[in-house]
Amino acid sequence: MYSWVAVLALAGAASALDPLVALTKQGAVRGAPAAANVTEFLGVPFAAPPLRFADAAAAAPWNGTRASAPPAECAQASGGSEDCLYVNAYSTMVPGRPVMVYVHGGGFASGAATRSAANLTRLTGSVVFAPQYRLGVLGFFGGDNRGLGDQLRALAWVRDNCAAFGGDPARVMVFGVSAGGASVAHLLVEPRAAGLFSAAALESPGGHQGWMAPGARPDDDFPAPDVVANASAAAAAALGCAVDDLSCLRAAPLAALLAAAQGARFAPSLARARPADDRSADGVETPLGLIRAGAWTRVPVIVGGQSCESCGGNKRGVGAVVITLGGFNLIGLILSLIHI
Repeated sequence: MYSWVAVLALAGAASALDPLVALTKQGAVRGAPAAANVTEFLGVPFAAPPLRFADAAAAAPWNGTRASAPPAECAQASGGSEDCLYVNAYSTMVPGRPVMVYVHGGGFASGAATRSAANLTRLTGSVVFAPQYRLGVLGFFGGDNRGLGDQLRALAWVRDNCAAFGGDPARVMVFGVSAGGASVAHLLVEPRAAGLFSAAALESPGGHQGWMAPGARPDDDFPAPDVVANASAAAAAALGCAVDDLSCLRAAPLAALLAAAQGARFAPSLARARPADDRSADGVETPLGLIRAGAWTRVPVIVGGQSCESCGGNKRGVGAVVITLGGFNLIGLILSLIHI
């Protein structure tokens, strides 16, 4: 009898989580109290510091316990760093909780991992992860979509490590707003993302995916590949580099690279394998187009929108009078109330 009690006691101890320390596969991280019964872990690396214009590699292991610290935001017009592939995590440190992964918006040109998801964890009990990904010229130069690759690596890291924060890897919902919603739409149609999440939520998921006229797509969330190719060539020329001379491009100071890309559109672009149709006469591919065609991973999906998507842009661009009819963004309202 005594031996069984001892075994059960040990099993209970093994299943308990330290409320302030998470043991990831790379090493231990120490968090800090953020709200009632919620611990925040800021700046946990999900990848190694990336080589410019190269795919992200796995994060290296570390010794000791890594302290929580806000990460530098990914380089953008307002500043930031190329060493930015970190995730913020929020948890009650209770095992077996559902997981939510928040992909931030910002037009694929700006934004950072949220620092205010503690209330979402407090109200729902979910473990919330907020990763960063490369933006603008650093994320999408040459049409290689490395910013989207960063999102995939972050999701794989969450799958492999969420249990250390009390998360259930079988219950992962990925969600995002604007460019974050467009990113979620892409994850739904990206074969490599299958199995990395079990549900998705898209708030205003890239209303610019294909509604602009053929040949006039510079502000689309997924612009035509030639838009990104032309922007890449122009930025490289401004630096005195050939567009395919990575040594030259990597040697350029970050500030000079960002200045060379200023005003150009760098965002994800997809090569279209399907024939053009009446919704995309110029053959541009978008995640929402693929979803319409049925080419997406079947998981439960929530979509939030409003009656006046992109109205501000429409008014500025064509001067149209737009009247809203009491529409509102339900998910946006919920997230506003819980201050994410």
